[in-house]
Amino acid sequence: MDKMKVILITNYGFVPAEISNFPLLCSLLNLKRIRLEKVSVPSLSLCSLELGKLQKISLVMCNIGQAFSTSRIQISNSFSNLLEISIDRCIDLKNLPDWFCDLVHLKKL
Repeated sequence: MDKMKVILITNYGFVPAEISNFPLLCSLLNLKRIRLEKVSVPSLSLCSLELGKLQKISLVMCNIGQAFSTSRIQISNSFSNLLEISIDRCIDLKNLPDWFCDLVHLKKL
């Protein structure tokens, strides 16, 4: 899986499925795109994660508010090439986290 470039996780159920082992992405160093749909991410816990090739994150109907508010990740190291973040219908997200300001290469939000 070290050559994987895209992860698409889609939940077709009525309630969001919880992804509790999100830090496993640490081993996917060539990942360029993550798309999560109708899932709950309670914690990002990505302090050791360095996805330097990641360019796009899409979150659709996800519960991410708690993960974003409690996250203590080093964005400049973890997502150094992130160009685009798409957040659609994530109703529990009340405020964008302060670390969004550290995404110096971000072109589209």
